[in-house]
Amino acid sequence: MKRRDVITEYGKEKVTNSDQLRDMVISTFPGKEVKILIIRDGRERWIEVKIGKKPKYSRIGKEETWRDFQFPDLDWLKQEFSSEGIKEKLEKLEEQIEKLKQRLDSD
Repeated sequence: MKRRDVITEYGKEKVTNSDQLRDMVISTFPGKEVKILIIRDGRERWIEVKIGKKPKYSRIGKEETWRDFQFPDLDWLKQEFSSEGIKEKLEKLEEQIEKLKQRLDSD
């Protein structure tokens, strides 16, 4: 497989979207070889791939995906999206709208 290959068939089944393809791959035992139909550079071709095991962690390049992950500040989220937090934002917006109206009226 190469980047930008488009998979149109997996085994003997047509592939219509990436979710369907993911489910097909997940339901295939590791080590099984599967023929897939791809479009590469505008041309169709069959290739055979061997399904591997899912890695314990996903990696992007050499860095672990989760290395720099930070959990969100839940207290901030609760405040930001609480009814009081939203009410404060609406009040600020109303104030800004009033100021804009006054500026437009004075011009």
